[in-house]
Amino acid sequence: MKTIVNIMGVLKAGAAYVPVDPKYPEDRKRYILENSNCRTILKSSFYEDKNLSIYPETVPKIKYNPQDTAYIIYTSGSTGRPKGVVISQSAVVNTIIDINKKFDVGEKDRIIGLSSLCFDLSVYDIFGALSSGASLVQINDVRDVKNVMDVVKEKGITIWNSVPAIMDILLENMNLNSIEDYKYNNVLRLVMLSGDWIGLNLPEKIKENFPEARVISLGGATEASIWSIYYPIKDIKDSWRSIPYGMPLANQKFYVLNYEMEFCPSGVPGELYIGGRGLARGYMADKEKTENAFIEHPKLGSLYRTGDYGVLNSEGYIEFLGRKDHQVKIRGHRIELGEIENALIKHENIKNAVVVDSKDNKGRKFLCAYIVSEVRLKRSELKEYIEGKLPEYMVPKYFVDIKEIPLTANGKVDRKNLPQPEVELEDNYVAPRNEVEKKLVDVWSEILNCNNIGIEDNFLALGGDSLTAIKMYARLNGEFEITINDIFQNQTISKLSQRIKSKNNNLKFSIEKYKKQYLQRKGMFCDLEQKLEKEYKDYRRKNREYYCEIDLSKVKVYESILITGSTGYVGSHLLYEFLKNTNSIIYTIIRGSSRDKVKEKLKNKIIFYFGYEFYEKYNSRIIPFNGDLTEEYLGLNKDTYDELGRKIHCIINCAANVAHFGVYDELYKTNVKIVEKIIEFAQNSIKKDIFHVSTTSVGTGKLNGYSNVLYTEYDLDIGHEIDNFYSKTKFEAEKLMVQARKEGINTTILRLGNVVFNSQSGMFQENIEKSAFYNLINTLVKLEAIPEFPFGFLEFSYVDYVCKAMFLLITRKELQNEIYHIKNSKKITFNEFSNYLQKIGIEINRYEYEKFLDYLYYNYKNENLKDHIDSLLVHTYLMPWSVETFFVDASEKTEMLLGKMGFKWKKPDAKLIKRMIDYGIKVGFFDIKLAVNN
Repeated sequence: MKTIVNIMGVLKAGAAYVPVDPKYPEDRKRYILENSNCRTILKSSFYEDKNLSIYPETVPKIKYNPQDTAYIIYTSGSTGRPKGVVISQSAVVNTIIDINKKFDVGEKDRIIGLSSLCFDLSVYDIFGALSSGASLVQINDVRDVKNVMDVVKEKGITIWNSVPAIMDILLENMNLNSIEDYKYNNVLRLVMLSGDWIGLNLPEKIKENFPEARVISLGGATEASIWSIYYPIKDIKDSWRSIPYGMPLANQKFYVLNYEMEFCPSGVPGELYIGGRGLARGYMADKEKTENAFIEHPKLGSLYRTGDYGVLNSEGYIEFLGRKDHQVKIRGHRIELGEIENALIKHENIKNAVVVDSKDNKGRKFLCAYIVSEVRLKRSELKEYIEGKLPEYMVPKYFVDIKEIPLTANGKVDRKNLPQPEVELEDNYVAPRNEVEKKLVDVWSEILNCNNIGIEDNFLALGGDSLTAIKMYARLNGEFEITINDIFQNQTISKLSQRIKSKNNNLKFSIEKYKKQYLQRKGMFCDLEQKLEKEYKDYRRKNREYYCEIDLSKVKVYESILITGSTGYVGSHLLYEFLKNTNSIIYTIIRGSSRDKVKEKLKNKIIFYFGYEFYEKYNSRIIPFNGDLTEEYLGLNKDTYDELGRKIHCIINCAANVAHFGVYDELYKTNVKIVEKIIEFAQNSIKKDIFHVSTTSVGTGKLNGYSNVLYTEYDLDIGHEIDNFYSKTKFEAEKLMVQARKEGINTTILRLGNVVFNSQSGMFQENIEKSAFYNLINTLVKLEAIPEFPFGFLEFSYVDYVCKAMFLLITRKELQNEIYHIKNSKKITFNEFSNYLQKIGIEINRYEYEKFLDYLYYNYKNENLKDHIDSLLVHTYLMPWSVETFFVDASEKTEMLLGKMGFKWKKPDAKLIKRMIDYGIKVGFFDIKLAVNN
C-alpha cells in the first residue's frame, strides 16, 4: 500500500516510476538505476520518514502531456543486461480503459494483486482498480498459498489476474473443505490469465472450482502496454493444440507477417507484430535494441516485433504457435514445447509438466520432461504413453520427477532452476567384466551422454536411435569387427560384446584398410560398361523389343485414389501432382489421435511445401482418415473399410520407414506389414491397381562370385544377399507385390534413387537432419575437404522431377505391371561438385583419395571435427569399394519411356546447388557463410 502511494505521488509530480525489487542482486539494481537515469529512490516507508506538515496542502500546478512516460519496467535481455521498456501514459491508459469496459469492472469488484510491481500485470491491478473504483487486495507473497486461498474466500475476490502457474498452484492446493467453501461463497466472476502458456486442462479446472467465473486468455508484450490481444475461453475443442491467442484489444493491432514483411494468408504461419496505441516508446538508453525491435513498416506504421510465431485461422482469430525461444528444432523438426506439455498433463497421474530442450556436452539437442505426480511413474510407461500421443521426434529423452514447478518472481516457470536430467538406468547395475565391455561402456557413455551405464542397460531405452547408432558404429569400427545392424540386434553391452571381434589395430588400421581396398578394387569401377558389355547388350535389346513401338497416348483416369504416406516428403509431392493435374478424389490414411488431428497434420504439411493458396484451392478433393496401416482394416472400423473398398480404384503406397539403420522388426512392420495389408485391401470389393514406391537400393548387397552386377528394371531376386535392414525389407515388400501380380492384381513398382531438393525452390524435407546425403555434404563443407577421384558420383534426383515422372508412369494404360527406376542418371563427380561449391562462394580443398584419408586421420583428434569424421567413415558414397559386389542400377528403360512423354532429367549445376545450399542455410541446417558477390 505504501509503495502504491509513492507511485501515485511520482505520477502526480509529472515523473515516471521505475519499480526495482529489493531482492534483486546489487549489480542488477545498480544497472537499472544508472540506465534509467533515476533521480530519486523511494522506499515504501519514504513518506513516513518525512514531516509532511511542512508541505503545502494544495497540489502544485503541473502541465501534463499524454505522451509523458508513465513507467519504465525492466525485462530480461538476451545479452544478460535487462532492457528498460518505456511506456507512455496514453499507451497504458488505452489498455486499462478497454479492459475495464470489456469486463464491466466497477466499484463492486475486488481485485487480488498477485504480481510483483516489476511485472506489468501489476500496472493493471493498481490502475484498473483505482480508475474504476474497485478495491485492490495486495498479496505480499504468492508462495503462501494458504493465505491466497483465505484472501480469495474472506475478501470475496471477484477478479483474478495472474500468470497461469499461480492459478494452477491455487487449484492444486485446495482441500475438499475449502472447495465446498468456495462453491458456497463463490463470487469470483473473472479470471484473467496471461504471461505464459495456458495448459488445455486449466480452464476446465477453474470452472470446476469457480463455476461462475469467465476465463479470459490475454496476451501481448511488456513493450505494448500489458496486453494487446484477448480470447474468452469457453469450451475446449479436441482439435486444439493450445488456447487461441484471440483478437486485438481496442485501438491495438496484431499482424501475422512473413519474412518479407507481407501479410500471411489465413492458415499460413508467420511472425507476430503489434501495432496501435499501446506501443512502447522503445528501450531506455538503448538505440540499437530499439531499432531492432521497433520498426517502421511502409504501410502499417510503427510495429513491435514480438519474436512470437502465430497463424490467422479461418474463424478470424490468431493462434499462438510459440515463442522463438520455446519453439525448438530437434533432428530437423520444429517443435513447440507446450504441445508436449499439454499431452503429458492429460495423463491421469500427472498433475503438471514442463518440457525443456537442452544440449549435452557434445552440443547435441535433446528434450527433457519434468513431471509433478503423486505416484512414481515408470519411465517405460511414460515413454509408451507419450509415443501414443505424439510423433517419435517429440518424445522426451529424459523424464525427471520434481515436487513442484519452480517459478520466477513474476510467477512464470523458472526453467533455469530445473534440475539437470539424469538417465534412469536399470535398477540392478551390472559392471563391465572385461576390457571389451569397458570399452563399450566408455563409447556408450560418451555418445549417449550418460554415466554409470551397466552392461544390461538397453541402447534404445537410453535414448539411442539410428543417428547415434551410426556414430557408435563409426567410433567402434576402428577397433572391432562390427556392423550397424549388430547394435540394433544386440541392444545391451553384454550381448554386443559377445557379437563383435577385436581388430588388430585402431583407426589407423581402418584407414590403411580403406587405402588397400581402394588400390585393389578401384579397377572394378573403371570401364564398367565394357565389363558388363554382354549384360548391357541384352538389357538394351529388351528395351527396344518391348517398348520401341509402345503407344503412350492412352491415359488411365482414376476417379478415387488412396495415397498412403501422404504427409511424407515424396508422398506430399505426389499428392501435389495428382491434385494439380487430375480431377481425382484423393483419400489418405494418417495415424493420429483423431480425425481432426490428422486433417490438421496434412493441412500443415501441404501448406509447408506448397503454400496456403494451393491448400485452399484443392483441399476439398482430399479426404483424410485417422487410421493405422499396420492394423486390421488399416486401423479403420469395418464399415468405413468396406465403404472405401467400394470407392477406391487405385492405391499408391508411399508409406515407408526410411531409416536406413534400425531395428529389423520395426522396419519390417512398416515396410512389409503395410504392404500385406494394402494387398488385402486391394482385393476388397473391387480389385484395385497398386503402385508401390520402393528404392533402387534393393539392388545392393553381395552376389557370390561377382564383383560387378548390372541391376535393371527387369531384375528382382538375382540370388543376392542384402545386409542393410531397410533395403532388405523393401526387397521383401517387392516380392509380395510380384506375388500379388500373379494373383490377378495389377502391381507396379517404382524404385526411387537419391531424392533431394525441389529444383525450383531448393526446399527439402522438413526433417532435413535425417538425410544421410545432406549430412555428407554438410560434413565435407565443415571439413573444408573433398576427395578427388573420377569414379565417385553424386546423384541428385530432384523431388519435383521424381514425382512428375511417377505421375506420368502411373497414368499411362500401357505401363502397368512393371518395375521402374526413377533416378537422375546425369550424375556429377566429386570434382564437379567441389567446382560448383567454389563458384557459389564455399571454400573447399580437393585431395587425392589416399591423402584425403590421411587428412581424416590427422584431424581425428580435433574435437570439432571428430564427429564429422566418424560420420564420413560410414558413407558408401566415399567408400564404394568396401563392398564385395558393386551393383550398377540401370534406368535406361525408364528414361526411354519418360522421354517419349517429353520428360528429361536436368544435370546439376552451380545454380541448382546454390538453391540447395541457400535453403539449408535458411532453415539452419548448413552453418555456412557464402562469399560475397556469388
